[in-house]
Amino acid sequence: VIAFRFITSGVGVILLISMELKKKKFVAHKSLKTLLNLHGFWTFLLCFTTFIESSIQYYTHLTLKEPSDLLMTPSHCLVRMAPQFFAISGSVTSMLVMSFERCEASRNLSTYESSSSKSVNKFVALHVSFLSLGVFLDAVKYDFPTKVAHCSVGSVIGQNPQTALVGSFFLFSLFTIYFSSKLLRRNEYLHDSEEYLNMSLTERYQLCGNIRVLRLLLPIVVSHTSITMAGSVGHAYFVFGGYKKEYYPILEDTINMVYLQGIAMPLIFLYRYRNKRVMESQIVTMNKWRRTHLCA
Repeated sequence: VIAFRFITSGVGVILLISMELKKKKFVAHKSLKTLLNLHGFWTFLLCFTTFIESSIQYYTHLTLKEPSDLLMTPSHCLVRMAPQFFAISGSVTSMLVMSFERCEASRNLSTYESSSSKSVNKFVALHVSFLSLGVFLDAVKYDFPTKVAHCSVGSVIGQNPQTALVGSFFLFSLFTIYFSSKLLRRNEYLHDSEEYLNMSLTERYQLCGNIRVLRLLLPIVVSHTSITMAGSVGHAYFVFGGYKKEYYPILEDTINMVYLQGIAMPLIFLYRYRNKRVMESQIVTMNKWRRTHLCA
């Protein structure tokens, strides 16, 4: 399990860096780009901390002289897990706030593209509020009755607020998929309707931008949500299945694969980006062919 997490989180770090280099050419409203950058940062932090944590665990198991060398205090675990508290909460809530941002873009077709930086601040503030609440629920009662041999994001004493947080993330994930799908269908329906012919150029531009962005985001949202929901269901199964609490660290390392979005998201983004570049290249080639034959 440690080797799997070490390898996959390392691959995630590399893919996220590649995605960020390509994403500089991605055209979108400032609010959306800010939220995408935040989501990318939290995902990168999650992959990077998973990579570091797996490295530490692997090194400790190789060099320990006594089994007691594995034991750590709850305060030590809290410090080691704090970055993952932020990363998990940040990655889930940023996706939710992105769906709110696209909803406002869909409602204000004629004015949203020229909206001021206040809209950016509003969505960032909402994201920070959700993030702070998530980190608080994760850390407020984080504790273990004894020293532990393996640190985990969940704790024995803080199980109740953390279970509530996991349930909230589950609902957030379902809502994000439903909301994003509904927005895409609504924008596509409007694009194919007669109302589209009466729109101004600004409204048409914003509507086409909404469809383009939602088609890109929806597969990312689905993959992210599926990974998050798998961890949520596994956590609920453990809590309500009557398993001994000392087995939780093993379970968490087995089911807590939220960091795998660091592989899924870049692959989807890079695939869509490659398709767009291929299409643009084909259009350029076709235009050159037409000009050549017209001149002839």
